[in-house]
Amino acid sequence: HSLTSHNNNLRRNENMFEDVWGPGIDHLTSAAKVYASAPLFPYFSVVTFLVTAIALRKEPNGIDHAHRHPIASCVMNYIVASSGAIVLSVMLAEPLLDCVANGYSLLLGTVIWFLVYFSPFDFFYRVCTCKPIYLIVVGIEEFARAKKVMDGVKLAAVVYPTSIAVMVLAGMFRGSGKRWIITLCQKLQPGLKATVELQNVSLVTKSSLLLGAIFAYNRLNPIGDDCLFLLGGGIFLVVLKFSELLWRELDPFTTPQYFAWRALTSTASTTVKISDHSKAE
Repeated sequence: HSLTSHNNNLRRNENMFEDVWGPGIDHLTSAAKVYASAPLFPYFSVVTFLVTAIALRKEPNGIDHAHRHPIASCVMNYIVASSGAIVLSVMLAEPLLDCVANGYSLLLGTVIWFLVYFSPFDFFYRVCTCKPIYLIVVGIEEFARAKKVMDGVKLAAVVYPTSIAVMVLAGMFRGSGKRWIITLCQKLQPGLKATVELQNVSLVTKSSLLLGAIFAYNRLNPIGDDCLFLLGGGIFLVVLKFSELLWRELDPFTTPQYFAWRALTSTASTTVKISDHSKAE
């Protein structure tokens, strides 16, 4: 009798959960599927070109360089905006010309670059860098970054279907390609502030690496819907970006990095001391 009543209580709780949270979960799943099915071009590509052009214009002598060397500035803007695809093509031995095969993408990038640098009275640039509008733009860009990480994982899975390491790296490079290729663009725009990413790993690379690991693991060992993981990853990136713009840069990886490094170095130093002591004996 007690077992029957317990089962009845469980069913009642499940029905209550479905009545309260069921519609919300259905709407969330539908939104995640719409987001996952949206193509990067042209919806997200517009924002990527815009954010790239604004970032390069804010660099030292960015506007002067564009007026003196417009072709170099336009080419650099397209290369940086497409850097994730370029790095991924090199990594997977894909044709590099695929990045410029879309003529509409070339035209779109050129038009946005021209509007950012040469619109009358700087109207377009002033509107796009207005705080509320700029927050919306960078928020969409972070959702685009999550989709790029997922695309990188999927492309790597086609070539290396059993290698989780390759999938993770492909997702990371696809999502944070700008950070890896920007140092090569200093010849096109002298004075460009850029650091070697391996020496000073940015938050963008760390977050892309984390999302790549989650997406790759879920692909090899499915634990949930890819669409929901993608939406959650996009929201995570948006929160990090907004915290950087509105307050200060929030790096959730600092504490785990510190303790992991201390654990590794302390273990290594202990091993070295034991080996030195045994040699002395």
